[in-house]
Amino acid sequence: EETLSNEKSNKTKDPCAPTYIKFKVLLPNVIEVTWCPSLSPDITGYLIVYTTGDVPESLQVSGESTSACLSHLKTDCTYHITVQAISNNRKSDTSCEIEVSTSHSGAELYISKKMADGKWEAAV
Repeated sequence: EETLSNEKSNKTKDPCAPTYIKFKVLLPNVIEVTWCPSLSPDITGYLIVYTTGDVPESLQVSGESTSACLSHLKTDCTYHITVQAISNNRKSDTSCEIEVSTSHSGAELYISKKMADGKWEAAV
């Protein structure tokens, strides 16, 4: 019985990270972040973490969301942004960290897939 209970606890996994992360600078101080939802069941939310290198800030949205707008950002700054899925207080790995400059209004960047070597394939 002990082996069986250990197997059950090992099956409890962290959720999968969201994929196809896409960022668009809407205004010099607003960035829209979009993603494809995690493939894991029972996603209760997504955590978007962003920083200019100082203290990180975060925004949590519902599990049904596939986008979020980060507003009141500093203009002409580079932000480092990641997204995580949340399921029952367990967090996924972070998405690839993306650098987005608020000085390029209208710029888009998306992550298409994680490669076997652990790097992410990106396109602009």
